[in-house]
Amino acid sequence: MPDEVSAASDRAAAATTQEIGLLIHDADEDTLQALLETPNLDESNVIQLLERLDLSAKVLAAIADAEKWNANESVIFAWLAIRIRHDALLSRSFANCFSSIL
Repeated sequence: MPDEVSAASDRAAAATTQEIGLLIHDADEDTLQALLETPNLDESNVIQLLERLDLSAKVLAAIADAEKWNANESVIFAWLAIRIRHDALLSRSFANCFSSIL
């Protein structure tokens, strides 16, 4: 298993533009973090990555820590808009779950 993860991370680090489109949907955190280091990754790819509801805190932190992305206005605005929308969805879900109890 560790060899598979390492191979996926290596593939992500050298991904072509076409491969990036597939790797953005990968579930492995190490692969996604390696993808952030790929020179072919552009802001539209990062925004697409941010739109994932299942994105881990580790990957979110990696995006926030990457100078290339934390200085990019489009990524910052997308981050804020997406996080606000996700928080609103979570709030509504919790309210719906607990409305029968209250």
